[in-house]
Amino acid sequence: MMNADPFLTKATVAQLLCCSERTLERMVRADAFPPALRHGKEALWFESVVQQWLQRQRQAQLAWAPAGQTPAPLPQGGVSTVLAVADVTDLASPANSSTGGPALAMPTGPTTKRPGRPNKR
Repeated sequence: MMNADPFLTKATVAQLLCCSERTLERMVRADAFPPALRHGKEALWFESVVQQWLQRQRQAQLAWAPAGQTPAPLPQGGVSTVLAVADVTDLASPANSSTGGPALAMPTGPTTKRPGRPNKR
């Protein structure tokens, strides 16, 4: 019998959220993510619960607006329009900056891990 709503392990959920398992544990402890179901020592989440949480995060991000401004209303179905932008490699190319187009500032020289502490190389 197939489960219509499969369980996801801690490792799988962390991978979906692009975070470590430890960060996932902290999020649960801080009530920033739904708690897991326990099966012995295993922490499990229903896939639908994780997907609903991700959808709520997406909706909150789409509804965000700078302070003092109201967000643009979403079209029917709650999906926003995505604007296409130029490829980042086109923006960073030296040829583009000589034609008056936008250019990205690319760092040059050695970088530091923290201000005042040079890298060991």
